[in-house]
Amino acid sequence: LTFAANKFAKNEYDFSLTRSQHDEIGDLEDVFADAATKITELLKTQTDLNVSLESTVLERTLELEKKNQELERLYVIDPLTGLFNRHRIDEVFPDEAKRAKRYQSTLGLIMFDIDHFKQINDQCGHLNGDKALIAISNTVKGQSRETDICGRWGGEEFVVICPNTDLAGLAKVAEKLREAIENTVIPDVGQVTASFGLSELGPNFDIERLVQNADEAMYAAKKQGRNRVVAMENDHG
Repeated sequence: LTFAANKFAKNEYDFSLTRSQHDEIGDLEDVFADAATKITELLKTQTDLNVSLESTVLERTLELEKKNQELERLYVIDPLTGLFNRHRIDEVFPDEAKRAKRYQSTLGLIMFDIDHFKQINDQCGHLNGDKALIAISNTVKGQSRETDICGRWGGEEFVVICPNTDLAGLAKVAEKLREAIENTVIPDVGQVTASFGLSELGPNFDIERLVQNADEAMYAAKKQGRNRVVAMENDHG
């Protein structure tokens, strides 16, 4: 009984106690032994529950992290094309402009628009129009450099932000992309072309001017016959 009492005092219950007498002392020994067994079983159950709870919490945490990652992805990725969406591009511009200013490096912008896209939707259907957008987006991904930031600007317009790239470098990238798009055969649509406008960030690091210049250059490409690359010279803005 003294042995059992000491064990209980130390919160140790995994022990055996054999009845030594057939009297009240023996009855008390049985009580201690039974209590030790039940407490041991309860502690094991509690341990199993804790393990199960920890496993459930870990599983739920991983699920939550996965959902958060998916939400974050949806927040910045265009669901149709898989490119960055307009929201993400708007976030990237200031960061890249600051980096260009800090390191006194160049920053170029390519903006292009699919030619006659309304006709594609009208003649081939909007589902095939979506196919065209997806195919061109895949071409952009395949042709862009590792440092380029590609996004869907809206509708059938796309942008490629090119760090450390001047107008001459932009022209090479854009021409390569123009040719790749022209040579892409899209099922149920055929071949499509795109018109490109290029601009370079000026010494004032004015992002709005950068976008405006690229946009104007793109529309100049359309006026000049489409399926071509036009660069807007830096106007110090």
